Amino acid sequence: MLTMPPISFLPATEAEVPALVALMATAFADDYRRHGGSDPHDLAPYTTDGFFHSWPFGCTDTDRYAIWYANTLIGGIVVWEFAGGEYVLGLLFVAPAYQNQGIGRRAWQFLDTSYPHARHWAVAATPWSAKNRHFYRHSCGFQPVRGANPHGYEQVRGAG
Repeated sequence: MLTMPPISFLPATEAEVPALVALMATAFADDYRRHGGSDPHDLAPYTTDGFFHSWPFGCTDTDRYAIWYANTLIGGIVVWEFAGGEYVLGLLFVAPAYQNQGIGRRAWQFLDTSYPHARHWAVAATPWSAKNRHFYRHSCGFQPVRGANPHGYEQVRGAG
């Protein structure tokens, strides 16, 4: 019988942010290199702590999580909350050495159960990564958004 590794999703502390930024930069650079990015400036947002400290316009709350494998920090999550049960998955990343092991899927399951009152989720995938778009669509159940953002995805629950 296969067993899943001991993964924990814990609120991120301020002290963990520099390590999370380093992991994020590594994960996105690796994805960029493997999936054909063409402009190195595309990686700039993933090399600073902006995702962990900046709130988008209209955001009412932000949750930050550290993903732990046993005693090793391996990734992070940032969730932005808006009025009316609207949420944006601002960031989800796993260190390259821990990818393709179901950890991203477990992270989404953690969020899905942690936010049962969410009526709408949105996420934007990096334009260079078909792998990310495939993950959001096929592993998490997001659907492409029609309109201006060709890399946007959404998930709507409980209409009414």
